[in-house]
Amino acid sequence: MRYWNFLFAIGFVLWIACSEDSSTAPENAESLFSSIEFENGIVDSVDFLNSAILISLENANEDSLILKSVLGSDSAKFYLAADADKIDPALGSEMISGTKILIADTSEFSFAILDSKNRIAEVWLVKWTLPNLSSSAAETSSSSESSSSANSSSSEMAQSSESAGEALSSSSALESSSSEASSSSELASSSSFEQLPGSDFNARDSFWGTTSDAMATEGSATVLGTSYSFKSEANLVENGTSIALSTKAVSCSWLFISGGWKMAPGIYFTGSYSGSSARDIYVQGYVSGTPSTESSDITKDMEFGKPFQGRPSAFELTYSYSHVANESTEYPQRSLAYVILVSAENAAVALGAISDSESVELTTKTVALSYGSDPEGILSAGYAGTSDLTLGTGEEEVASIRVLFSSSAFAHLVSGGVAGSGGNYRGGENSSLTLENFQLIYGENE
Repeated sequence: MRYWNFLFAIGFVLWIACSEDSSTAPENAESLFSSIEFENGIVDSVDFLNSAILISLENANEDSLILKSVLGSDSAKFYLAADADKIDPALGSEMISGTKILIADTSEFSFAILDSKNRIAEVWLVKWTLPNLSSSAAETSSSSESSSSANSSSSEMAQSSESAGEALSSSSALESSSSEASSSSELASSSSFEQLPGSDFNARDSFWGTTSDAMATEGSATVLGTSYSFKSEANLVENGTSIALSTKAVSCSWLFISGGWKMAPGIYFTGSYSGSSARDIYVQGYVSGTPSTESSDITKDMEFGKPFQGRPSAFELTYSYSHVANESTEYPQRSLAYVILVSAENAAVALGAISDSESVELTTKTVALSYGSDPEGILSAGYAGTSDLTLGTGEEEVASIRVLFSSSAFAHLVSGGVAGSGGNYRGGENSSLTLENFQLIYGENE
């Protein structure tokens, strides 16, 4: 009898467990999002797997959604997305009770969730359907579509999530944002939490400049019948999920006789480079005369900075560095990564940098930005893109951002000489800096 009582008890427990309402299952256990409510819209379904929400409007003539509440983990912060990027969008207004979201010319909007370190952790898509109408055939059709959408399955929600890549109009989705949606090369500069395009380094973006294309292009010059040839090779390699910068030699030869060698770094920076060939690397601004073996300041062909108005508190970089020593004691081989926020008057509002003198395995580092001070001596170190800046108070409005990555911190002054003069090289040949991900972090300075 005890045996059958035991089996009955086990069966009863299993029956209770299996019959429990599936809505109580912790399907959102790994999400920072919990729930969202609107004053004039009903949430029909929440798809945690695809980060998608389907709602229905109470009134077909609504031109805006009024947020009642949005809840998540204690550390979560919610912001409306200001562009169509479903991975790393620019951020607009913070989502608080009463936030009005214009919907007259769109059928969806996105919002981002920031984690405890103010990094974008999740991006959600919200789509809506119209209520039932009966005044016309067109309205009836719209009503039918609404009813169908309101009862969509989770697979249909997945399709909604896949459509998240379609562009949103920031002017129609965000009432309080005055910025235009950012393109692949420019920022929505008025958004509260700006990120830079191309920060995952999976492809080169026009927001960034590099000297590598000129390094990969041979140049020549003829002086009094003597032809000079300048050669080097590309020193930026795209790997699909990262880019690798390296320090390479640039050579000059004439009459089939090898001449001088110089060492140039791989540089990737917010801005543009106007040089077109290895000649511009070897001798910046060369016009005529025998090519000089003196230092070539390639920053004279570089325009630093892109429009930006955010006030991040730090930056985060995932990278690795392979160190090859040079002979110079005055300019030893080092890697370089820096962020400088700049005012309209060329004052450095905030600064932060990473510079390694030894190889570094793949790692992620977070660097605080110093507002109104330069404890690391970035402005006085002689780095590229800093000579025209003065130190600000930290209170100035930010007008642009300078971010620079270099495989050799001092080799933008491309130096060398004749054979055997390697002691003049400011970079270590084949030193390399590999970049995988870069993020701005926002906090108390915002």
